[in-house]
Amino acid sequence: MMKDKEVKILSTKLLTWEQKAMVLHPKISLIEFPFIQIKPIHFEWPKTRANVWIFTSANAVEAVLNQVNDDQKEFPIVWCVGEKTKAKLEALNFKVKVYFNYAKQLNDFILKNFKNNIFIWFRGSVTTGHLTQNFNQNIHWSEVIVYENESNPTQISVPYDAVLFFSPSAVESFLQNNSLKGKVCFCIGETTQAKVSETASNNVILPKNPTIENVLLEVKKYYLLNN
Repeated sequence: MMKDKEVKILSTKLLTWEQKAMVLHPKISLIEFPFIQIKPIHFEWPKTRANVWIFTSANAVEAVLNQVNDDQKEFPIVWCVGEKTKAKLEALNFKVKVYFNYAKQLNDFILKNFKNNIFIWFRGSVTTGHLTQNFNQNIHWSEVIVYENESNPTQISVPYDAVLFFSPSAVESFLQNNSLKGKVCFCIGETTQAKVSETASNNVILPKNPTIENVLLEVKKYYLLNN
């Protein structure tokens, strides 16, 4: 809660101007540092042509489109995780047939309904494993790493009251040189919240839907609207 003092909020990723404007207020000071850096990498296309492509991040969409050629532009069915991923795909004229907020939800959907498809999952170098949990020999799938999640730890020397986390790997990177003692944590989703809970018993706030904008709305609600 905000009273008369300025609240200092640390974001563990760089935000757009539009996103920063969502919490623009005389009593809120925003600090940003990218604790994770995304680096697209060259990858080999699987030899087996899949009838379903799966994306779990907008970063994967960008990395794949940077390397796709005319031969591979006969896009198959596309499934994805996350509103941002879906919006990115649709902006590039992909038709997203299946969309969920969390990888575990997509995993359950595949296990119940689509065991005989051939899937390709384009992903980063770090994964929770939720998407392919309990897959067996009846599910034909391959994983293609299309970008690296590189840890970028640093010690934050200025004081701050709250931390915004957008991935479990950002939590790990942050904790290498910093403490969460006495901080309010805003997490984008359940997996990120679970990573915080492994090492701290902080007040953790989650949005109903896992997007950056919804995290910022929770910040606004917590510090401005509830006073």
